Amino acid sequence: MLEVLLAMTITLVLGTIVSQLLLQNQRVFHDQNLVSEMHQSARAAVSQTADILRMAGQGVPLHAASSSSGPREEVVAILSGSNATRINLRAGLAPTEASVVAPTPMALTVGSTVTITADSVSGLYSAVGSTPAGRFVYIWGSLGRSQWSWVRASIQSISNSTRNVSVVVTETATAGTVQFPAPPTMSLEEATAVYFDAGTKTIRRTAASNTANPVNPSWAPANELATSVTSLGFTYYDTAGMVIDPSTLSDIANRARVTRVDIRVVAQTTEELSNHTRPTFGISQQTYIRNVAVQK
Repeated sequence: MLEVLLAMTITLVLGTIVSQLLLQNQRVFHDQNLVSEMHQSARAAVSQTADILRMAGQGVPLHAASSSSGPREEVVAILSGSNATRINLRAGLAPTEASVVAPTPMALTVGSTVTITADSVSGLYSAVGSTPAGRFVYIWGSLGRSQWSWVRASIQSISNSTRNVSVVVTETATAGTVQFPAPPTMSLEEATAVYFDAGTKTIRRTAASNTANPVNPSWAPANELATSVTSLGFTYYDTAGMVIDPSTLSDIANRARVTRVDIRVVAQTTEELSNHTRPTFGISQQTYIRNVAVQK
């Protein structure tokens, strides 16, 4: 009887030790997974945000705008409302760029209605439909003699079958009529924003649904880009590497100078570790906005 009791006691002790070891290993494995997911989430958030920032100015006639006497709100890449936790930017997200086929040569004046035929409008049609409201296109190209210009026009209708786009000219680079001697390029004006939502501790992304107001477009409902984030920060620089204070980004002259944005994301584990803590992990990345550099 004594031997049986001794054997049972030894078995119970060994079983308890093994259970504790298994439980401890499970906790360590769980903690390591949480920390690994946090690191991956932070890196993915920085990478995706950087990819979006690099697109700033894409599809916008920045080369043509560089011939203007000064920055114009209609074509500046960094939008008003950008600050230390949010960046609003113009960027061509959809494959809409097309070459104008007719009429050529093209003369455009503010207020004029023009029917444009392009080599293809399928991308534009897919992006905004046949009768979009509050959507605009850029028409831009060479004026000859190393001179460039641009026009911004409101889309009235799009016919995918005839490749025709009816527009009303709303802004031009210079006063008077803009005359394109050769077929210009047409592209859709698009805007996107990335920002930190402190209430949900997420990084969110949205796109402009209406750009009738070039300073303050209307934004569509936002989607989550990353979760379990405690902070998102943007630091703005000019070509000389000087920091541009976010409080001055309401000034178009300062927004036009931005060519680099440093991103910093701090992520947190999705739940507590076994020691009842929720560690954080911060990561930063420099992002050069290539499309803006042509203005300098």
